[in-house]
Amino acid sequence: MAKFTSHDDSHAGRSALITIDSRERALQAIQTIDAQGEGFGPSKFDDPSKQELSHYYKFLTLQSQLQGYDPNHEKLARQPTPPAPASQQYSGDALRNVVFDFPENPVAAAYPAGRREVAELVSGLYQYMLIMTESIFLQEPAQQKRYFNQALHRSMIWILDKIIQAMRQVNLDESNARPASPRLAPTFENINLGPRHLAFSTLVTMYNNLNAQYGNAAWYTADLQYYVNLIPTLPDVSTLWAPESPGCDVHKYKAQQIPKFPANPPEAKQLAAGEVRHACMGLNQCQGQGRTRDNACAGQGYCSTALAYNYANPDQPTVSDHTCHVLNNCSGQGGCGLYGTGEEQLTPGANACATLGSCATPINAERFSTDGPNQGKSVWLRAREVFAEKTWPTLIAQNPSLPAQPPQVPHHDLFKYGPTIEWIQEYSGQGMTACGASGLSGAGSCS
Repeated sequence: MAKFTSHDDSHAGRSALITIDSRERALQAIQTIDAQGEGFGPSKFDDPSKQELSHYYKFLTLQSQLQGYDPNHEKLARQPTPPAPASQQYSGDALRNVVFDFPENPVAAAYPAGRREVAELVSGLYQYMLIMTESIFLQEPAQQKRYFNQALHRSMIWILDKIIQAMRQVNLDESNARPASPRLAPTFENINLGPRHLAFSTLVTMYNNLNAQYGNAAWYTADLQYYVNLIPTLPDVSTLWAPESPGCDVHKYKAQQIPKFPANPPEAKQLAAGEVRHACMGLNQCQGQGRTRDNACAGQGYCSTALAYNYANPDQPTVSDHTCHVLNNCSGQGGCGLYGTGEEQLTPGANACATLGSCATPINAERFSTDGPNQGKSVWLRAREVFAEKTWPTLIAQNPSLPAQPPQVPHHDLFKYGPTIEWIQEYSGQGMTACGASGLSGAGSCS
């Protein structure tokens, strides 16, 4: 799983390349990329030998050559120190002589026939590149570097980049006279290529239709057509994603009778005497707790039984998961928190009181802490650690027959990092909102 590395000097120390061999390492890598901002940080260099400027600083240097640039602007980060204004700066009028005129925020639907199909094909190619990126994890480790070169490096550098270079030579009107404006630009829109195992055939069909209709058009320049013709030569990953192929498909677990959530979470009056509501899967304190009520022991519940705080009437909490920071109705119901302190993020699922919980419940597996000692690490795994360290000893004191450590969650191979967004949204039938989630884990927002 992404076993190959590059030259020792490329990334070292705290920015070392990470071998992606687990979900936790993948999340750590995503957090690292997000924090660095493609080179954002104390240094303007991208490598320890200081031979190459970071992407961020290269763009900042270009910005310093534009009239109106101010290194003290409040939106510029203080690190690395922004460059001074360049000795020679350029106005918008001067740039028109060297910069192609592209439409602002273009959409393919606004393009004329032919150009529209080119833009849609490029968007489809980009979508397929994302699928090929996922597919690297389904390659044998010994073949991953070869696959990377043939699929990702080739599609980015030798196909997509070259197609976009050729597109800027194409005018949006019917003539191809130069100079003229505006020029054809990629739109990078979401194209539905269908299921992953059909994506390549869908992309090739789009390619065939474009060539059949416009292959002899004057504007369809030799360079553009040449590089478009390379699209069908990319690897076909359909067999890796076929329904019977290995992969992370939660639906295959239906045969194991994973219970679905009930239509409505349990009402407060339905709770057993002494039952404590909890923030997520594996944090229940007693047998039969959790939305499904289908578990044999503490620590094995499928999901949360949290309540949302009702500011209008605190004595009547909303019977549902809460969606954001400080909206929990009771102790032990906080998830994590982009807006929480480092201390709060260190004890997910173990807050002391109502409205002191950080972030939404349930805690999806993709969520990670953004502050404190757990920064960059899984929130759910930390919640289970806190459960084992603080809650479990109390439960053993009450019930000595319990094992020394909390049992694994049910179907541990699927849920060893907690419930995934896919399972919560699709398999549970309940959907999910995670406003304020640490790491903005993609589960929705307050809107």
